[in-house]
Order: sequence, then structure tokens, then C-alpha cells
Amino acid sequence: MRKLDERRFEVILDSIADGVFTVDTEWRIELFNAAAERITGYKAEEAIGRVCREILRANLCDYDCPIRRAIETGEPVTNCEAVITRKDGSLLPISVSASVIRDEEGRIVGAVETFRDISELKMLEIELLDAFQFAGMVGRSRKMQEVFELIEMLAQNDVTVLIQGETGTGKSLVARAIHFLSPRGDGPFVVVNCPSIPETLFESELFGHVKGAFTGAISDKPGRFELADGGTLFLDEVAEIPTHVQAKLLRAIEDKEFERVGGSRTIKVDVRIIAATNRDLKAEVEAGRFREDLYYRLNVVTIRIPPLRERREDIPLLVQFFVEKFNAKFGKEIKGVSEGAMDLLLRYDWPGNVRELENA
Repeated sequence: MRKLDERRFEVILDSIADGVFTVDTEWRIELFNAAAERITGYKAEEAIGRVCREILRANLCDYDCPIRRAIETGEPVTNCEAVITRKDGSLLPISVSASVIRDEEGRIVGAVETFRDISELKMLEIELLDAFQFAGMVGRSRKMQEVFELIEMLAQNDVTVLIQGETGTGKSLVARAIHFLSPRGDGPFVVVNCPSIPETLFESELFGHVKGAFTGAISDKPGRFELADGGTLFLDEVAEIPTHVQAKLLRAIEDKEFERVGGSRTIKVDVRIIAATNRDLKAEVEAGRFREDLYYRLNVVTIRIPPLRERREDIPLLVQFFVEKFNAKFGKEIKGVSEGAMDLLLRYDWPGNVRELENA
């Protein structure tokens, strides 16, 4: 009767789709079912009697073994992602659960671990991530899908574009996408980071100068407009442009010509303008800090980038995107974040938007 019970148990064990093995208190494998054989590539007779880490060779074995955690806490460990090395040397992502085995007196005499192949799930996650990526941006929300559609449309039209959005929403990524998807994509993409340029040098930076135009002008120097000829000039945080430069900028945008500081020769350029701001430019106009005519010249077509708090459904995708990015950069094998961590990420308002999430 005892042998019949053991045989029935083995049949049941082998009928389970998940890999199952048990270990004693010295971590040596005692049982190893058919699914465990299929997933790991090891036969039961090769595994039984060996320390489990010698068979699984998982990335968690050294620092976060689920069985060790279950034994130390006395609590089950569920759905812990890991990567094992199969017998043939190939890597395989698995989901692991573990719990302790106790005798009649309640003493821990070993542990049982179940695991399943999640390689297809991981491939689906990668495909899903790819499906919602666009020109270096990630978003499945309707608001971001509308932004992506607008980018594709505007890339084929040479109109001036104003990108509005809070700090960290990805305005520069949108500008680059419009440029590189456009017929000008092979031309230069020149960035003017307006807040970083001293007010006294702003005109020279935009339009260049001739030798002797001011102290320190020891030679002729082209400005950003000339450097962007045939391509796109991106005015990042355009509200920071000094008022005394705005009139000359307006003329350069309208007529596509200008003179260098201290020069008299008119220079003609073929430049597309894309501007971005985190401010309300209309309010800046009403406050007298921004020219109304320049505002209307820049605001031909507007793209508004929604803040992260308005597209929280994108956060899990962004988290996975950044995990993959930093894994590649730092040689790590981080698989994701826990449910508790994701809940915190979803409930936080992210005033610094995507940039803050990436840094976090």
C-alpha cells in the first residue's frame, strides 16, 4: 500500500505542467518531476542527490534564493522571476515559487520549489514594448498615441512647430523625431538651449558675428541659423530668448535671411524652425515678456506633451523600457519591479515627469 501511494504521487507529480523539485535541509534534490526535466534539460537521475544550484544555475542562487528566503522567513515565496542556465548552456527565464516542508512536529525538513518557463511571456512583453515605442519614446496611452500620429503627419510638412510640455516630458525627443522622420532628416539638427546662453551673447550665438564686432570677436563665426541650413533649428525653452533678440529672430524666421552681428552682408538660409517651451507663451505675451507677432509665427502648429500624471497607464511600459536600457548599459539582469514598488510608482505624481522616472 505504501509503494502504491508513492507511485500514485509520482504519477501526479509528473502530470503537473510546472517543474517541481524538493530538497532536504542540505539543499540536495530528492524529487525531480518530468516538467523539471523538460525545462532544465537534466534527467531526474542526474539531478537527484545534487545541490539544487548545481542544476538550476540561476542568477538568483547567490543573492536571493527563493528556497533560502522561504526557510528563513517561514513564508511562501511566489512568482519570483529568475534566469536559469539549462544543461545545454542556454538561458531561460522562469517564474519561481517556493515553500518549506515540515514534519509532524512542525520542524522544517526541506523545501519544495515550483517553476515554469516564461520565455514566451517575455517575448510577448518585448513585442508589446516594441509595439508602443516610437522614435525613442514609449506610450500606449491614447494621448501619447495621438502625439505619435501628429509627429508622423508634421514630419512630412515643413511648417513651424511649437512643442508645449512640462519639464521632463520629452520635448526634445519629439523635436528630433519630427526632424529625422522628415525629408530634412539627412540635414543638420541644431539645438539652441536658450536658458544656457548668456543674454549678451544670444544674438551672436543665433546669427554669428564678424571679426571685430565686439571684444573677443577675433574671427568670423557662423551662428546656429547658418549651421542649421538645409535642416532644422530647435529652439529649446524659447520663452527664455531676450526681448531685444526677438525682433531679429522674427525676421529670420519670416524671410529666412539675416546679417551676422557687426556685418552688413545678408545671409539666406533654408531652415525649419521647431520651438519648445514649458511656459504658457500666451501669458508671456500678455505680461510683455514675449513678442506677440513672434508668438503667432512660432505657434503655427502646436503639440502638447501630456505630463506623466495624465498618462499613468504608460508607467509600467516606461519602467520596463528603462530596466532594459540600464541592464544593457550596466551589464545587469534586473527583470522588473515588485507589485508593491509598481503600486508606489503608479500613485506618485512625478512632477519631473519621464526624466524623473528614469532617474528613479
